[in-house]
Amino acid sequence: MPRPLRQPVFGSIAFRMGIDMGEAAGPVPEYRCFRELFARPLRDGLRPLDSAADAVVSPVDGCVSGFGLARQGGMIQAKGIDYPLAGLLASPELAARLDGGTYVTLYLRPHDYHRIHSPMAGRVRSLWHVAGTLFPVQPSVVRGIRGLYVRNERVVFDLETPIGRAAMVCVAAAGVGNITTSWGLPSGSNGARMEVGAEVTKGQEMARFNLGSTVIVVLPPGRAEIAPLTPGQEIRMGQRVASARARTREGD
Repeated sequence: MPRPLRQPVFGSIAFRMGIDMGEAAGPVPEYRCFRELFARPLRDGLRPLDSAADAVVSPVDGCVSGFGLARQGGMIQAKGIDYPLAGLLASPELAARLDGGTYVTLYLRPHDYHRIHSPMAGRVRSLWHVAGTLFPVQPSVVRGIRGLYVRNERVVFDLETPIGRAAMVCVAAAGVGNITTSWGLPSGSNGARMEVGAEVTKGQEMARFNLGSTVIVVLPPGRAEIAPLTPGQEIRMGQRVASARARTREGD
């Protein structure tokens, strides 16, 4: 977009979408295209982290879509609709490790901040991209399309944390066919794995969306308890979503 047009065009779009440009790291004319505006960084210090050692924090701004336990590999999408953990992760090995674990589903609305951060300190073992559809993920659609999260395009992060293996899944949606990560994406066939091996700190940026979507954090069984949350609750990146319990011995 030519610079003289950015303020009237992008400023109008931001206003209509309800984007709080007062939080953005730069003014509207600094964004060359709508994608840059949408995935804008925030000014420093606006998202303080819960620094307690046991705090698992929200990786995104958004609202709580769901939470619970992956019972017998099943996770709740909406009332009366569940979906398989193995289908979401596209990894039988990781799904077996996380069966019975705690999960939190967070929906990013179009006006939300759209960068994705690490919920805990640890190591990114690997990531993989799963091709799929691009159904919208707003609550009204989630309640009507069975298995939406396992049908949509997504990127899965395999994490090693102080409480064991965990996963963070970035689910694409209408208009979000391009999820970018700090380490790129694997080349090759659908589901190809990229070995990363990078250490991350709690709250470190890991990826970004280009329009509203969903992030699902899955924690190991018996190692985390959901914080007091309610469906539809607004949440900000860095706020506690679960409390972790450290392993007592190697391999535990």
